[in-house]
Amino acid sequence: MKKISEDLFSDNENEGLNRKGEMSLSHEMIGLAILSAVTLVMGFTPLGYVHDGLIIITFMSVPVTVASVFLKPRDAAIIGALFGITSFVQAIFGTSTLTGALFRLNPVLTFSLCVVPRIVVGLLGGLIFRYINDVDRTDFISYIVISLIVPIMNTLLFTTTLYVMTNVIIYINPEAAGSNLPPDFSAAFVGVMNNNVLSFLINTMGLQAILEAVVCCILGTVIAKVLSVILKKVKNTSSER
Repeated sequence: MKKISEDLFSDNENEGLNRKGEMSLSHEMIGLAILSAVTLVMGFTPLGYVHDGLIIITFMSVPVTVASVFLKPRDAAIIGALFGITSFVQAIFGTSTLTGALFRLNPVLTFSLCVVPRIVVGLLGGLIFRYINDVDRTDFISYIVISLIVPIMNTLLFTTTLYVMTNVIIYINPEAAGSNLPPDFSAAFVGVMNNNVLSFLINTMGLQAILEAVVCCILGTVIAKVLSVILKKVKNTSSER
């Protein structure tokens, strides 16, 4: 517990953009600001979300992965929160069929659905990377693993939360299932009402979850590797001066 607490809350000036403390706190803040801007740009442009009716493929887990690698877990949680906020904004304006339908039924639960799982993903991603990287001498394997884990965690946590919240909504308003909702989403509601978890998962995840994980894994790994090379060159250049 002490180790986790130190990972989350340490403000040592000698710590920075990665777990080994190769950059200062000021550089960490700059990195957080840049990743925050990238997350918001992706969240409000087609770069972050690909929509096809009820199906949404998101690449928003990539900035969370990068934050997990180069920033502290608390910073990765902040990037996750921004990811969740962009998702909630889509729910408000109905850009997302799924969360838009939920927003019409219960805005508070929809906010929790969009934001809370993404914060947890960032926090866990940062912690998991630190411990994986402790045993990985190549670093590259750590990049691959965390780039795959983060989108998978995002899908699992979001879907699990969606299942729970759907149960809550049905409990509050049993007439919600099938009323003014997209057909596929209504089918997901029926799956919950019949205690058919498999039906629920098929109607809310599908093959897009696999595609999303593969693409995000490739993007996250490549970006992390490129950034690590750049940071090492910057460090070496600075040390020679």
